[in-house]
Amino acid sequence: MNATVLQRMMQVSPFPVLEVRLNNGDVVRVDEPYEITIDKGDPCFTVHEGNTTHFVAYRNVTQILRRQPE
Repeated sequence: MNATVLQRMMQVSPFPVLEVRLNNGDVVRVDEPYEITIDKGDPCFTVHEGNTTHFVAYRNVTQILRRQPE
């Protein structure tokens, strides 16, 4: 997983809900593409999920699942 792959996933239209699964078992949900902040030179990305901000290192991502919006 890297910034380029994640940016491609964010450009899909209509945007599917993403579930980012981490190697510690946590799941970070992304409902809209604007909830993710990416800097190509940074080893992590930021997800704004409700009132919580997650700083996620690409190396900790084990899987990203695409879900249909509810």
